[in-house]
Amino acid sequence: MLNNVHSGLPFDKLLVVDEKGLTQEVVTKGFRVGQGAKMLVEVNVGNMSGTNPTLDIKVQESYDGVNWFDRVSFARITEPTRERWYHITKGGWYRFVLTPGGESPSMDVFIGIA
Repeated sequence: MLNNVHSGLPFDKLLVVDEKGLTQEVVTKGFRVGQGAKMLVEVNVGNMSGTNPTLDIKVQESYDGVNWFDRVSFARITEPTRERWYHITKGGWYRFVLTPGGESPSMDVFIGIA
């Protein structure tokens, strides 16, 4: 269902983000998902530092891999967490936008999909 699945990751996940010390916005590369696929997104955030650090995560979708629109936003993350989220896709391209906030934020972020 997913293209370019990397072996060796837990649950045969596609590693989308593995950022240690994330301090500024990151937009991932797009990846294709087949029509009707159930996408399990796992988000792990740890080692948050700075004054009132936050992290906003959006999933964006595209039908052509060029023009993107917001599909889903996670609840704002304000403390270390591990979350899982399911999404039935329409097929097409997806990517993540991670936006840290607060004063001098830094955090470790891992996002994998299966």
